[in-house]
Amino acid sequence: LMRPEEVLNKFGNDKYQVTPDTFKMGIHHVLGKEIAKRFDNKGIVADVCTGAGFMALCLAERAKKVIVVDTNPNHLKLVKENAKVAGLLDRFEFLENDALDENLFNPLTNINAIFTDPDWALPENAKGDHVSSIYHMGPPIDSLFNNLKSFTQNIAIRLPKEVNLDELDSFPEHEIEAAYLDNKLKFYTVYFGDLIRGPGGTTLSLSSSDADK
Repeated sequence: LMRPEEVLNKFGNDKYQVTPDTFKMGIHHVLGKEIAKRFDNKGIVADVCTGAGFMALCLAERAKKVIVVDTNPNHLKLVKENAKVAGLLDRFEFLENDALDENLFNPLTNINAIFTDPDWALPENAKGDHVSSIYHMGPPIDSLFNNLKSFTQNIAIRLPKEVNLDELDSFPEHEIEAAYLDNKLKFYTVYFGDLIRGPGGTTLSLSSSDADK
């Protein structure tokens, strides 16, 4: 597990349970909280490929319910523990499932929006180096998007800063947001449906000191 001061600085609470891999891939809470604002009034949202759930925690502060999906049961255990620490467990539902399963969600559940953060890591690189193609991610973005859009058009996909954005040209109308923290590009988020604020490209630039605001 990571040192408490590292967890506090990145995720906003030193009591969260984090492994080295989920620490590297987890979203900084300052950026996560800002991205989550797009999910205001969306009701039931899903976080697919959730990892340790740090984006899900940001979403749970704004959504009625967050359904977290991951193939790794250990990730789901981390999400549950972290949701308890945050006092948000009652807003969560947990699904151990493959993101490409066409029966991913209960057919009676009306999913209003989805955030997804598939695996970017190069094989054998312990999450330190990232793929540059959306087709090499786990799962590939085209297959993932095609499955998720059968549940809702309101989708946000987090992508590594190394990604070839031209590969998104064949996708439906979208907005690509570059996320900067302390003047360093961290990742991109691609928005579809009602999550779009304006087509084309936008920039989110925040400081880690914004956590106090």
